[in-house]
Amino acid sequence: MWPWRSRFAFKSASEGFALTDLAPLTPAPILSSGQAVQDLNPKVERLLLKEFELGELASRLCPVLLMDQTVTVFATQEHQAGDAILTLWQQIQSKGYRLAEVSCYVLSVTLLLELIRDAQLLEKEPKAAATALWSQADLFSAFLDIVRWGVQQQASDIHINVFTGSEYSEVQFSIAGRYVFPHKFHGMSTRFLLDMLAVVWMNIRGGNGAVFDPHKEQQGSLSCEVDGAVLMLRWGSLAAELGPSVCLRILQRQPDKSLPDLATLGYLPEQQQQLRQALLGEGGAVIFSGAVGSGKSTTLAALMGQLPSWRKLISVEDPVEYLIPNAVQVALSRDLHHESHQPFAAKLRALKRAAMTDVLLGEIRDVETGRAFTDLSSSGVRLYTTVHAASAALVPARLHSDFVGVSMDLMAAPGILRLLVHQCLLPRLCSVCAIPLSALQQFPTTVSTQYGAFSQWCERVYQLVGRTGFEQMRVRDPAGCSHCRNPELPDLNGWRGRIVSAELLEPQRFPNYLEALHHKQPVLPCLVAAGWRPLRYNALAQAQLGLIDPFDLERYFSHFTTLAWQDAEERA
Repeated sequence: MWPWRSRFAFKSASEGFALTDLAPLTPAPILSSGQAVQDLNPKVERLLLKEFELGELASRLCPVLLMDQTVTVFATQEHQAGDAILTLWQQIQSKGYRLAEVSCYVLSVTLLLELIRDAQLLEKEPKAAATALWSQADLFSAFLDIVRWGVQQQASDIHINVFTGSEYSEVQFSIAGRYVFPHKFHGMSTRFLLDMLAVVWMNIRGGNGAVFDPHKEQQGSLSCEVDGAVLMLRWGSLAAELGPSVCLRILQRQPDKSLPDLATLGYLPEQQQQLRQALLGEGGAVIFSGAVGSGKSTTLAALMGQLPSWRKLISVEDPVEYLIPNAVQVALSRDLHHESHQPFAAKLRALKRAAMTDVLLGEIRDVETGRAFTDLSSSGVRLYTTVHAASAALVPARLHSDFVGVSMDLMAAPGILRLLVHQCLLPRLCSVCAIPLSALQQFPTTVSTQYGAFSQWCERVYQLVGRTGFEQMRVRDPAGCSHCRNPELPDLNGWRGRIVSAELLEPQRFPNYLEALHHKQPVLPCLVAAGWRPLRYNALAQAQLGLIDPFDLERYFSHFTTLAWQDAEERA
């Protein structure tokens, strides 16, 4: 927090208005919403919009007359200290105003711009009210302020939900797998967000539509820089009943930033070995599955970063999400409302003349990408891709569905499906403040659903993991520590990001699985009978390492008393 000075005294005008009173430095108060501005004491009388020539700083520093006729300054965080605000304080006193007891308040760019526009629209001159629109630069700057906050909080997505029939709308974030509505972004006006989205869409690449259309599904990507970090934002909008809902996926695009390794993501040692082995040899498909936002693309990019430099990798993505070293990456945008087989087919023909050994094919999600999968997987190159499926074993069923249309006979053929991976993201415990499970005497207050006595629950966990596993288990400390405590999001204290939990399936190791695929029979029974380890078992292994709270396992999978955990008990 930058400091501000509570009182100032200046020399006379002939002496050049220099600061002489060095009062103790105190953190500047933060006004996080329009309601907080209304609750000021003394209250705001008006904004002094026309009395000071601030030029480009007009949307970052705003003098405000209070009801007691003193003046304070509304400033953005980066402008609450420095030469600009010192000069403004001097100008305020030179015009005969008294500085307020609290001479500076910190506001977000978004809130400050809203206050300025509201003040302009309330002016009596109709002409001024009709032309008092935010500039495109101010609107885009406000958007970057939202993105900056999301990056600082390690958010994976920004959600802008516009309610066209209401005065206010929402800006929410996906942080640590949770959909959160920070107090900082309460009270965002609908008209402001609509104007902001229209300006942002003007910078979208590969978008379907020349302008932002609240009544149409749109997608595209946007590159921007925030605090020196290069980001790529993947835009996906939905025309909802109450108004457009825009989801922006935040992706780091630093050219010199190394991709995460498999261990850092959370893959167990034996799983890391399986994935590295999948890079060897020729032909076959390596497919990552999971729900939306489960980190599939991140893991796939991390794996591609381990390809030896003598292999030629070409990626075809919509859009390119991560910059992969030594890869030729191609962005292929497609219209959401029309088939695009000809452009896609032309790209595939060009690929085959590129003499590559490996191909990364974005996401398999429709008939067009299903055709591409069929073509490439049967052509002899090594193919890597992603798909939305409920488990690794059900990837073939998803690819064979009417939405995608891949032949089951092709997938059952030897050598086509090399490795199937299914993953999810679970909250990762803070390694500094996590509490040993064995130290608890009762259920934590954060556990909403409790089954039976705590001692009985512990006995069940002990049966699942054994003595050593039980002693190594850790649970979240809701108070957090200096490494994980977040004053703006206290409900996330005790967690530090998320960790991948995964299940891996090599079809060639389970002949009965391939046979069941070929005859379109149930596949899970033959896998379980042959000793295949499902995702929940691997997540339990991570909990035994103190990486995941066992209560989070119950929230994601099911309570430990259910039949779903019997397989894990037999392996303990």
